[in-house]
Amino acid sequence: LNSFGFTMESMSNYKPWFIGLTMAAKEVIDRGFSEEFGIDRHFLRLADDLGKQIKELEGMEFQFKLLSEFDAELQEEFLKMTLKNQSYNLNGAFNAWIKADPQKMEQFLIDEMSKTLKLQSLYDELFYERNIRMCFKIDEYVLSEKKHFVVVGAGHLVGERGILKILRKKGYKVKQL
Repeated sequence: LNSFGFTMESMSNYKPWFIGLTMAAKEVIDRGFSEEFGIDRHFLRLADDLGKQIKELEGMEFQFKLLSEFDAELQEEFLKMTLKNQSYNLNGAFNAWIKADPQKMEQFLIDEMSKTLKLQSLYDELFYERNIRMCFKIDEYVLSEKKHFVVVGAGHLVGERGILKILRKKGYKVKQL
């Protein structure tokens, strides 16, 4: 905690998943990135400027509730993985994103979690189950005959169980730009 600029006292009331995400966000900021320039913020501002309606695939409340429901042991394993791999994964994911390399993105964003037996159920719920739910909503958007623009985190797009593969299996033509 000290290496991230936190004290035990400042974090003692938080669950392990929240501490892990807080520390990950701090490292991103410490490397010079700003959430103000994140892709989600960009498109939210653009939609607002254009007077477009915003629909959430899932809200922040849903995500907090989901993470909070994992048992303490699983949350602790998630925190350990985050602390062990954060710098490596951040650099690797960023470089893979720059090179538009989905296989490398998968390696740095979800491989550790999906291949660690203790974290398999966490991966299934954080990524795969959510990907399926998001695809149902995307399907609804497409069938509504209105135009929709969908933004999701990169970890939801890659891999055999990512949104792109699920949509392809449903018969959609998906292309990386």
